Amino acid sequence: MLKLQQVLVSCAVCVTLLSVPASIAQQNSAPAPTPEQILTAKKVFVSNAAEKCANFFCSAPDQPYDEFYNGIKITGRYDLVGAPAEADLVFEINFVSNPANQLPRLKLLILDPKTHITLWTLDEQVGAAGRQSTGRKNFEKAMSSLIRDVQMLTLPAAPASSKGK
Repeated sequence: MLKLQQVLVSCAVCVTLLSVPASIAQQNSAPAPTPEQILTAKKVFVSNAAEKCANFFCSAPDQPYDEFYNGIKITGRYDLVGAPAEADLVFEINFVSNPANQLPRLKLLILDPKTHITLWTLDEQVGAAGRQSTGRKNFEKAMSSLIRDVQMLTLPAAPASSKGK
């Protein structure tokens, strides 16, 4: 009987210890901050790390780089520079085709040009397609979503509302 009580007490202690991190996480449920460098950057270098884009999804092999570069330019958020040494951030765009029989995707690494540390990663899946025209439309949709993701990431956080004033 004593051993059974010890086992039950041990189980209760384990359950309590396992639930503590979950309760702390619930109390501190505020999202982690976006790195300040992403929010304050003015100059960006766009790096082409993409494999050549398949004809099924792209009309040109460097289309992921070209479209991302032009999309970021159109937003007007950043000054695009010609060398990483001139940049506050490096945006490394990559078209990843068919990794382990999955759908292709557009992957963007946001890097610190001085330390080469990845500050953030954004990823958009390119939808499946049975026809080339659908593949290209799905690529365009994923690219638009990726550029929108960058814009959303770089928006300043909304200040906490002050109640009772």
